[in-house]
Amino acid sequence: MKISVIIPSKGRSNQLVSCVDRLFASVYQELAAGSVEIEVVLVIDEDEESKAAVLNEIELSPMWKESVKLLYREHGNGPMHAWNDGLKASCGELIVLGADDLWFTEGWLTAALEALSTLPDKDGLVGLNDGSGLERNFATHWLCTRRWIQREQHGCLVVPHYQRQYIDPEACTRAQISGHYIYADKALVEHRHHLWGKAALDQTYAANTPQICEADRQLYLARLAAGFPDDFPPAIDIPQVFWAVPRERFSFNEAARALENVAMHCQDLGYTKIEAGYAATDTSREGFTRKFLSLSRHPDDVLVMLDNDHDHPADVVERLANVGNAGVVGALVRRRGDELDALLFRRNPVTQRMDRIAKWPEGELVEVDLVGAGAIAIRRWVFDKLREKYEINFWFWQYAYNTNSSERPGEEIYFQRMCEDAGIPIVCDTSLSCPHLIVTTVEKIIAIAEASARGEDWKKIL
Repeated sequence: MKISVIIPSKGRSNQLVSCVDRLFASVYQELAAGSVEIEVVLVIDEDEESKAAVLNEIELSPMWKESVKLLYREHGNGPMHAWNDGLKASCGELIVLGADDLWFTEGWLTAALEALSTLPDKDGLVGLNDGSGLERNFATHWLCTRRWIQREQHGCLVVPHYQRQYIDPEACTRAQISGHYIYADKALVEHRHHLWGKAALDQTYAANTPQICEADRQLYLARLAAGFPDDFPPAIDIPQVFWAVPRERFSFNEAARALENVAMHCQDLGYTKIEAGYAATDTSREGFTRKFLSLSRHPDDVLVMLDNDHDHPADVVERLANVGNAGVVGALVRRRGDELDALLFRRNPVTQRMDRIAKWPEGELVEVDLVGAGAIAIRRWVFDKLREKYEINFWFWQYAYNTNSSERPGEEIYFQRMCEDAGIPIVCDTSLSCPHLIVTTVEKIIAIAEASARGEDWKKIL
């Protein structure tokens, strides 16, 4: 796991060097254990002395040379843009909003990561203890996931509208609203600020005038009342969500109502629906995939496909699209028929057959080899990897029916076997249930589809 600590600085060369040295010392045990990798992005504005000091440390210290990235701005435009520019230059999965007046204590990172693990899908914002002793519902500095920045902070580490204050309550409040915030009291990163008698007043602190503080406070209150609009450009690319519904020719009233709610939710979130006419399931999935690949620009863009005979919760697309870094994510769907078993399978290492998982931990992510495809999310990089491995540009789904094999797996089984063979992780979110709305046999389903294609009243077959 790579962690990027972003530190803007100007006019504090000695303090900056001490801050970074202390950061390295505080995470020595985690680095020695090989559990994390640290990247420090220093953003220095118009300060040749600090630039020279950093370059000197990089030349003399192997740790600095390996882990420090210097971003020097000839025409600095303030700390907000410095943090966001640092985010652009970073590559960590986790991001720390740092500063040159922080003192990192031993164990802060372990405590922060432990707190992060308690958030839904280990995703969100962890408030760090700044040692101020003040009681408030936000933290001045934090560790967060890159996914949270992309999803809830519109691709920015800090909102660039502010001058010097109130970025912290907005970020923490955004995370609290979605349930992705936790304060880690044991993650002590002492903020040695002059207001708390821990540092002398210098030019950087003096720039925080009462007029600027009041202007930023009023801006925060206005943005809070407006629901924190994303009215600023993102600093990093934001993965897009696309969704589609195969087999739209016939439907059930319950499913139609469920999909109406899904559509309204996706529209509110700005997700893109991929449209296609009726076709066999393998053909429609192939068409959705090709259109998705033509529209997608980011490896973490995600395609969510929903079958139209399931009772989908309104937020099914959002929840599937935001599950971890797994390539393929499925909801807990159940097969048709009298035995409504969940469609979860693992490969038996002895028989090499797919065995159904009889029991599973409720409300958790379960690693599987196959999952029911009635509600499934697939990231762009999965298709890219399959194209590279199998040297194909299409036939992700239809090829299953174009073989002469005696065993003709369904298109979703064929696709997931390709993923399994390519080492692409597949998980099932057992907290997300999308059961079939009908209890019937596969033979009846085929008869229904054929009757529907002939324009007959297929409901008589049920």
